[in-house]
Amino acid sequence: MLSSQRIAVLTCPASSSPGKALSVLVAVCAVLWLWTQWPDWYYSGSNDKEVYYLLSEVVYSWWAWVLLPLLSNGILFWWSTWPLWSSPSLNAVAELKRGVVLVLCLLFHLVSVLLALFWIVGSILFYFWPLST
Repeated sequence: MLSSQRIAVLTCPASSSPGKALSVLVAVCAVLWLWTQWPDWYYSGSNDKEVYYLLSEVVYSWWAWVLLPLLSNGILFWWSTWPLWSSPSLNAVAELKRGVVLVLCLLFHLVSVLLALFWIVGSILFYFWPLST
């Protein structure tokens, strides 16, 4: 009995409720937005430019733009996309809610990966061909 409960936990990580899935999507977007705003918020309350530049280097570094989309997509897939995708068919209204949240989750996956790739390719191109000579 115990091993079947462990398997059930691994196969169904979260509830297939569209409301819970939407809350995970909103929370992931909020954390990503706060991450990008962190240096500017620090600079608005302080005149220490060295710390501002250090924070900017950390927030906008290439490893952050690789890790954050991977982590956010993993969290969103585990707690929202997969449960919504694998949930059984429901009545028409619940199916519509599930479909809308599932499309939003899939759009997040697509857009976050494309933006991360765009940032990484742009950083590489800017490194080899700087704007000023």
